[in-house]
Amino acid sequence: MGWAAELEEKMSQFISRVENVLAYLAMLSTFLMMCLTTADAAGRYFFNFPLLWAYEFTETYLLVATVYLGTSCAYREGGFIRVTFFLEHLSRKMQVVLNFLAQVVCILLCILFIVAMIYQTPKAPFAITLDVLPSGPGYVIVLVGLWVLTLVMGFDLMKGKSGLTKEETKDY
Repeated sequence: MGWAAELEEKMSQFISRVENVLAYLAMLSTFLMMCLTTADAAGRYFFNFPLLWAYEFTETYLLVATVYLGTSCAYREGGFIRVTFFLEHLSRKMQVVLNFLAQVVCILLCILFIVAMIYQTPKAPFAITLDVLPSGPGYVIVLVGLWVLTLVMGFDLMKGKSGLTKEETKDY
C-alpha cells in the first residue's frame, strides 16, 4: 500500500469519525428540542407557566444544530432531494458527466455559503443580554456543518463517488 492510499484511508477514517460525532450531536439536539418543547407545552397548559426562553433557544441553537450538523450524514446516505426522471433517459456517460457537474456545483455553493457565514459571524452578537439569546454560536454551528459537508463532498469527488446519486460513479 503506497503512502497516497494510506493517506486516503486515514482521511476517510477521520472524516467518518467527524461525521459520526456531528450526526450524534444532531440527534442529541433533536432529542433536546423535543424535551424542551414538551416541557414548554406542559408548563404552559398544566401550570400556566411557560418556559420563556424555550422558543428562542430552540430556534437559535437546537434547530440549527439538527439541520446543519446532520447535513453531511444526510448527504452520505443519499438523503438529498434528487430529480432523476431526466437522467434515466440519458446515456451512462452523460449521467456521469451531469453527476460530476452537480457535485462540483454543490461544493461551490457550500464554499459560497461558508464565505458568507465567515463574513456574517463576527457581526452576530455573542454576548447574552436580558431579552435576546446571542445568535453568534448558531452561526458557528452552521459554519461547522457546512465545512464538514464541503470536505465530505470534495473527498467523495476525488474518490469518484457521490452522495447526490447514491451510487458509485468511478468513471470520473
